[in-house]
Amino acid sequence: MIQISALKVAITMMVMITLPTTFASHEIPRPHHIKIQKKNHRHKSQKTRFTGLNRQVKPAGYVPGHYKLVSESSGHSFFDNWDFFSDADPTHGMVSYQPVDEAWKSGLVSTSPNSAKIQVDNSSWLGDGEPRKSVRITSKSTFKYGLLVLDAIKMPFGCSTWPAFWTVGDNWPMGGEIDIVEGVNMLTKNQMTLHTASGCSVQTPMSNSAMGTVLDKNCDAALDGNSGCGVSDPSEISFGKPFNDNGGGVFVMEWKQSGITIWRFARDQLPTDLTPGHQPNPDSWSSHPPLAHWSNDECNNLSNQFGEHRIVFDITLCGDWAGSQGAYTSGGQCGGSCSEAVKDPANFKDAAWEVASVRLYQ
Repeated sequence: MIQISALKVAITMMVMITLPTTFASHEIPRPHHIKIQKKNHRHKSQKTRFTGLNRQVKPAGYVPGHYKLVSESSGHSFFDNWDFFSDADPTHGMVSYQPVDEAWKSGLVSTSPNSAKIQVDNSSWLGDGEPRKSVRITSKSTFKYGLLVLDAIKMPFGCSTWPAFWTVGDNWPMGGEIDIVEGVNMLTKNQMTLHTASGCSVQTPMSNSAMGTVLDKNCDAALDGNSGCGVSDPSEISFGKPFNDNGGGVFVMEWKQSGITIWRFARDQLPTDLTPGHQPNPDSWSSHPPLAHWSNDECNNLSNQFGEHRIVFDITLCGDWAGSQGAYTSGGQCGGSCSEAVKDPANFKDAAWEVASVRLYQ
């Protein structure tokens, strides 16, 4: 994400990212959402090399309902499509993002035939203010328009954690940002957010029968501490421990000229056309309304607000959102201070992404 002051797991995807530097704050999803300055967004424009496929779908070649698989990350080859970010965390988290060789050597990434794992170091005791080793990866390829599907088996949670799955342009905020999965500490509701330049907003209730709770209407990153136009999933099992306990799930982000839409599917609700070997058709998902929909009618020239994007996974600790006093103590489940929590490796046994696949269809 970009530098933010607020918030940002199961899909098969189709997108890729790079990061700039700025602020962004999200609404903390709570039983009654309370506005809290959270994240200094993680947008440090990391000029990763443009190896791999650089896709831009032209409007004339884009046929809704006729998606074909163009990219997949899964199994033992999962990390072939990603670069490892190893600069300082733009959101001021207490992490040391590891380069690819160190990440493998330290056991922070691993693969199996059925999944890939990204995790925080959970074996080292640390001193005061010492950062904990973690991982942030960015897709080598970019895309504009398509259907991004993340099939997440587990997502990170726990006091001090701040995981996210998102896409971003190389010239943030001009190229926009789409937060698909994001939350902090022990939250149980996922938050989805757009961050843009001026001229983009959302109505309440959202169009397209979207079921989420609108937290902020204006997507302009220059306003309100870069909170963006966030939407909270109404389900208490859409993030963190409850999400994992229910077997994970699938997150889908559809990006068209007419708008950006996000769904979440529990495993027992997954449409057949989202399973491997099928061509997804969101028009057939009428019994599964989306959680969020940002329409071109409300977002001034949405196609210009959002450029080529890269995909990002990260796990930071504390920082501008998870470590803020209001966020860390919210719900009463995290005691002491965030920085103290980072010292103890026992706090990070659940601080891991386990991903079955990320698929991009266009």
